[in-house]
Amino acid sequence: VERAMSEPRTILRLALGDDFTEMTPDERDAYIDDWIQRYLEPELQKLDKSKQHCAGQDYARHRDFSFILPFFIAQDLRRIAPFVIEMHKVPTRQQEQIVWFVLRRLPNLSAVSMDATGSGETFAEYTADEFGHDLVHQIKINRAWYGQWMPKYIQAFEDGAVTLPRDNNLEEDHRAIEEYDGIPMVNKAR
Repeated sequence: VERAMSEPRTILRLALGDDFTEMTPDERDAYIDDWIQRYLEPELQKLDKSKQHCAGQDYARHRDFSFILPFFIAQDLRRIAPFVIEMHKVPTRQQEQIVWFVLRRLPNLSAVSMDATGSGETFAEYTADEFGHDLVHQIKINRAWYGQWMPKYIQAFEDGAVTLPRDNNLEEDHRAIEEYDGIPMVNKAR
C-alpha cells in the first residue's frame, strides 16, 4: 500500500456537525455549493482532459467516512488518483450534490463503481438512473464479490498499477483488509 502512495496529493475532507441537518434544505445546498466552488472545482480544473477518467465511491453516512475516488488511466495503464474526497456525516442529498458534480466534470468518463450495499443502494440506483446503468456499476459488496474482485485489487497494488495520494486514512482503510477463510475482506467490526 505504501508503494502506491508515493506522493502527497489533495485530500478534500468535508466533515459536518450534527447541527448541519438543522439547516433548511436550501441552506444546506448553498453550503455545499460554496464548498464545491472553493475546494472541489479547482481540483477538477487541473485534470488532463485528454485522459480517460473513472470513479469509485464507497458510501457511508454516520460511523464511517464516505469516499469518492476519481482516477485517470495513464498511457502505461496505471490508475492514478489525482485527489480523493472524504466525507463524514454528510447527508445523502449533499453527497449526491458532490458526486454528481464530480461525475459531470470528469473528462472522458468511462466507468463509475458505486457501493450499492445497505444504505448506499438507493444513492447508487439514483446515480445510475442519472448517468446511465451502462456507465454506473452498482456493486453489492458481499463475500462472493470479495472473493472475485479483492484478489485482483490486491494484485493491482502489487503490480504497481494503482497510485493513490499519500494519506493515513486511506492507508488505514487498505490495511483493514484481512483474510477470512482464504478470502481477503474488510473487517466489518473495525
